[in-house]
Amino acid sequence: SCIGPGGHHTQECDEAVCEKGCGRRRARGADGKLFSTCCKSCAYLHKEKGIFGHDAACDVRHDGGRCPPWYWKSANAWPNSFHEEVGGDYVRKLGTKLLQRRLPDRVVERCFRVEDSTLWSIYVAKREEIRRRGVAMEDVKPEIYENLDYSAKTTLDSTVNEAWLFH
Repeated sequence: SCIGPGGHHTQECDEAVCEKGCGRRRARGADGKLFSTCCKSCAYLHKEKGIFGHDAACDVRHDGGRCPPWYWKSANAWPNSFHEEVGGDYVRKLGTKLLQRRLPDRVVERCFRVEDSTLWSIYVAKREEIRRRGVAMEDVKPEIYENLDYSAKTTLDSTVNEAWLFH
């Protein structure tokens, strides 16, 4: 049974929780009908990897998009402070694919993702400010987009023209 500021909620409230067990509220379709899960990513990641992970729209509905992406190793530390430089083959191989479009004989030797709670909070505040402006965004897809996995693509917030950058 879910409990909120006013105490126990109704059975209707309990039935509105994602069936995968993540604790988030089920998403609604354009027709107002409740889906069985909070987002497609939750269902996909729960089935494929046995973890909870959510798309950008679900994160925004849940907490304004303040929590770090599900794939960050430091995500479990949130909302406490953290700083970690994470290396790995996924991003290195992705960087190599992108680099080889222009420089076919080159490879990325090392690649790190910086996971930092202070930088993340600053980024989230700016992204929220852009979202509040309500400006219509052109749907821009950088070259890297086609190389991203489904679950990685869904973590990008298209309402603010969010994209992954390699530098």
